[in-house]
Amino acid sequence: MSKKEIITKLQSLCSKDIKEEAHVLYFMIEARKVMEHDGSSKRYPLLKFYADWAAHSKKDRISPEIKQMAKDLYAYAVRVINSPHRIVEEKSKALEFAYMESLSVEVFNFLANEGITSDLASRKEAWINFASLLVKVLEGQPIKNPSESVAMIMFEEANLRCTALTIVFKQPVNGCPSYTIKNAY
Repeated sequence: MSKKEIITKLQSLCSKDIKEEAHVLYFMIEARKVMEHDGSSKRYPLLKFYADWAAHSKKDRISPEIKQMAKDLYAYAVRVINSPHRIVEEKSKALEFAYMESLSVEVFNFLANEGITSDLASRKEAWINFASLLVKVLEGQPIKNPSESVAMIMFEEANLRCTALTIVFKQPVNGCPSYTIKNAY
């Protein structure tokens, strides 16, 4: 299938509200095909990673970006676990990952660069809906051994519009074998 045909399909999908996990999965797969056609996956490393992750039951090929993200998640979890009152930070790379904020930027740029008209990454409500459905797609599909300190990262089952991202450590941190970031969008 040509890139133009894929773009036409993505435009059709993105011209309406995405309301089903199947639509999110379809978007990710078609976006990956576009990146393969024009070799643009290096411009969108998170989009490519999430597209690969969505299509596989587990993720064990780790890109440098995800390795760094695993390190950031670990550092965040260690700070929270070791804080006297388990104070959660307001802003961090870990929370950006859990809520897919960085991915939204890449999706916005991808859509703009491909000439696809959509409010998917520019209208907050549309993005929250997309991201919460992507979380449902990724639930139970672990990222295996993403860094020296992290054995696994996995979205766990949660209500729609909620996220539960668990970081499993290779060695317990202050007696904790893992840490879960939980919140609602």
